[in-house]
Amino acid sequence: MLRGRMCFSLLTTFFTSHKRTLKCLPCLVVYPLLWYSISELGIYPAVDPLDSTSRMLSPHMLGEEHYNTARGVQKVLQNYKNLQDIIAILGMDELSEDDKLTVACARKIQRFLSQPFHVAEVFTGAPGKYVELKESVHSFQGVLDGKYDDLPEQSFCMVGGIEEVVTKAETISKEAAA
Repeated sequence: MLRGRMCFSLLTTFFTSHKRTLKCLPCLVVYPLLWYSISELGIYPAVDPLDSTSRMLSPHMLGEEHYNTARGVQKVLQNYKNLQDIIAILGMDELSEDDKLTVACARKIQRFLSQPFHVAEVFTGAPGKYVELKESVHSFQGVLDGKYDDLPEQSFCMVGGIEEVVTKAETISKEAAA
């Protein structure tokens, strides 16, 4: 648990040691929090969408569709977080069917939040991807609606758009069949 809060501690130390910066902190629009536990899952950037916040996350700033999709993603991830103790003690088999769907959806969302960065191409060998905002919102709404329930969660990791997820899922199924 200590490692998970390391980034927050570093930021707190930085801001409290720089008085001028501390005065500007309320002016920030976005407060992203990075967690070591998320990076351990291989998800980069390791931003926690539940602990991070933005003053711009409102229907007036984003529009209804984007706002509702973002809140839907947060709700699914929060439900998954609430189920993790039960899963750790009793296992997945003891969950209701609805809870199993929530877990599957949340794990896909977690992985879909990963991004192949252009600046990381040198280190990963994978090309960076850029996805339009509107496409991202529609893709996440599709995951929430269950349109991609048949795809394996591995296909959602470090991809660009949802078409790439579908292509990666087809590749995974072909490799498994071979």
